[in-house]
Amino acid sequence: MKHRTIWLLCGILALALTACQSQPAAENPFSQNAAQIQQEVFSSLRMAEGNIPAVRLEATVTENEAPFFYIETAEDTEVTLYYNFTKDAGDAWIGCYSENGSENNTIPLDSSAVTTEISNELTLSLKKGMHVFYITGNSCHCTLRLELNGLDSSNILYADTLPKDDVSTDIQAEA
Repeated sequence: MKHRTIWLLCGILALALTACQSQPAAENPFSQNAAQIQQEVFSSLRMAEGNIPAVRLEATVTENEAPFFYIETAEDTEVTLYYNFTKDAGDAWIGCYSENGSENNTIPLDSSAVTTEISNELTLSLKKGMHVFYITGNSCHCTLRLELNGLDSSNILYADTLPKDDVSTDIQAEA
């Protein structure tokens, strides 16, 4: 009797472990190829040339976070984030997270602003390391220009619309 109980418990445990392993993991939008996400979401995405990191985009945003700008800093710094946007009815947010997980900021794009360009300014602290800016929303159409001021160019290790390790060249620099 004891042996059957032990074998029964072992069988149940094995089935439970198998069931846990077969469940799909929650999908992380940042684990997908950035260029693939960008092609699905953005009508246009361009990095501006010059000394000030700036990005322009046009997108129909969904609830999935779509990364559009990657910047790596050599040390902790405070920057001024300027952003201008227009959007149609619906809600949208831009966000920034640190790849080391130390910070995550979300900024709502004014829900009362529909088809009118709105300009905003925000002070943002960036820790040493890589930061990813993304946009999300509920199927509204947006145009956005984002600019980071107050960064010493010697403090910028990397700035682009694709992550460092992505070799795709689908996104072109703005002339």
